[in-house]
Amino acid sequence: KTLGVLLAPHGGIKSSEEVVRLVQLMQKFSRKLVSKCIYIRILKASSDPLLELFLCEKGWELLNQWFSDAIKTQNWPLTREMIQLFDLCPITASRLKENVEDNHAPKLINLLRQEPSVEEDIKLLASEVYVKWVRIVSPDKVLHRRKSSDNAEANDSENSSESDSKDSRSEAKDGA
Repeated sequence: KTLGVLLAPHGGIKSSEEVVRLVQLMQKFSRKLVSKCIYIRILKASSDPLLELFLCEKGWELLNQWFSDAIKTQNWPLTREMIQLFDLCPITASRLKENVEDNHAPKLINLLRQEPSVEEDIKLLASEVYVKWVRIVSPDKVLHRRKSSDNAEANDSENSSESDSKDSRSEAKDGA
């Protein structure tokens, strides 16, 4: 009943007025796994503007703590849910870069995608979120990499075209 008044019929946060109250409830009553899972489901069902407000109202810090705890305890189902939630959250470059002492999610996402002992689906989810976040933080790098790989492909195809024409010329000489 406590949560019911804060939720819309689809299960997400009802409105901006409920966000601060929900964050307070989450900070107080989310010690147990069941509570965290319920709150994560609520957030997943919430709209982008309400998620943004949630993140601004200390929600980002709370999610970072939950994510760190899930990885430390090797709770892979909770880790998976958290990564899926991160994928849905409206993320900004400043949010990813600020307060690096407590903002562990970017580093942990990067580590998870490379960790051999982690399940493949979690690595894949982490990789997708990582790429999305890199595009947000460093759009120039992504564009630069894309141009570099496009140029490399273009050079490869030019080189293969040149070698194909050289091959056909040398075959013509050999045949004559």
